[in-house]
Amino acid sequence: MLTVFVFSTLRNYGPDTAVRRYHQALLEQDLNEVQRYTVGSVQSSSSRALINEVLPILIQGGSFQIGRRTAQKDPRIVFTEVMYTRRDRQKIGMVFVAERTELGWKVNADKTLYVLVKALGG
Repeated sequence: MLTVFVFSTLRNYGPDTAVRRYHQALLEQDLNEVQRYTVGSVQSSSSRALINEVLPILIQGGSFQIGRRTAQKDPRIVFTEVMYTRRDRQKIGMVFVAERTELGWKVNADKTLYVLVKALGG
């Protein structure tokens, strides 16, 4: 019984959980909850840009799945892959940058957008 409790408790912490909860809050269009899992203000230009990339996929009936996690040299930073499946079954992959803060793991929109731009050749 203790093992189940520990596993279920630990499952709700970490970078993957922050990215998953960020997406769930977006799906519910709950900006207060999105803010809980965002570094800085959810009203910043980078946060708004990230929301504008992800939200249309989700509200048009798409789904998401958290994929592989990649640690970085800085132990406070983790790259977390997210795979979106649109209603038309088209798949879109994106890397989210999760950052460990004093308040726990959060999505860093600035760094996530930077990685996205670099991946697109910018």
